Amino acid sequence: HYAKRSFVVLFALSLRLIAEVTPEPTALWEFDSAITPLRATVGEDLVLQGSHEAAQGVVDGDGAFSVGVGSHYRAKHGIPVVPGQKRVNAYTLAIDFKTPVDRDSHSLFQTNPENSDPSEVDTKNREGVIGASFVGWSPQFSFTPGEWYRFILAADLEAGRYDLYLNGECVLRGAPQDINRNYSLDPESVLFFADNDGGDKPITVSRIAIYDRALTDAEVEVIAFIKPAAPNNTAPEFAGKAARTTAKAGAPVTLALPVRDAEGDRLRYRLLDRNGQPLTLWSALLPSSEPIAHAHTFNLPGTVGVSIELKDEYGARRAPVHC
Repeated sequence: HYAKRSFVVLFALSLRLIAEVTPEPTALWEFDSAITPLRATVGEDLVLQGSHEAAQGVVDGDGAFSVGVGSHYRAKHGIPVVPGQKRVNAYTLAIDFKTPVDRDSHSLFQTNPENSDPSEVDTKNREGVIGASFVGWSPQFSFTPGEWYRFILAADLEAGRYDLYLNGECVLRGAPQDINRNYSLDPESVLFFADNDGGDKPITVSRIAIYDRALTDAEVEVIAFIKPAAPNNTAPEFAGKAARTTAKAGAPVTLALPVRDAEGDRLRYRLLDRNGQPLTLWSALLPSSEPIAHAHTFNLPGTVGVSIELKDEYGARRAPVHC
């Protein structure tokens, strides 16, 4: 006999209000000028090695550049070395990037100013993962090639922290790394999209920021998302009512999830259990004009409360409450 499992799908959502102060970068480049794209908003101008060309940004009017094969940027990070240390061991990098729709690997940054080592963090488009051999890799299909993401790395090597985020979601708590070695920064500069062994495939960038410490999870959330499409951009909403359905344990059941977004933006969703722990990864971007049909399998008998968390393609997000 099959054990039955019934679960209550309750979607009670509230807007998350963030009180943290926005961290200030030590260096910032926004690529908004087609004439002087290397000019710094904060800090010193970038130096281009190789070639790049203007590209479509995140939204209309947003500047972006595509960095070619064998090309990269050299950036002065502006972070002083702590007395007694040889390199910068605490920092945060934030990169708005998009890879082509391909199956290649793409380099994000390199800490060797001579570019004589492999890059420190890469994407693997075939698997949809981001990371590196020594620190680990994000879950499969953490990102989708051809879509914009804000990548954030918060590193405090003395504290054993090397955390990777995509659009606000921590996709990897990386393995601890030694201070003053490869995963620390050179005292003066860092290379973006550089690699010494063929990993520097084409990549498009819209914004790069550097911070002089490892930002906390709460601070990362403040800066986590690419700028919204409109000043009054609102978060998507669940447009249904609480529902109850029953299925056999071990058999998939399809949840119908009506959603809406006032601006018609695409959205992502994930399901959480009654303790607020994710049952699923964030979905790919979906049109808000169509109901979500999500198939999920519950393997143990019993009753479980499920909630849904939503965010649109520009980062406007609604947080679930426990059900």
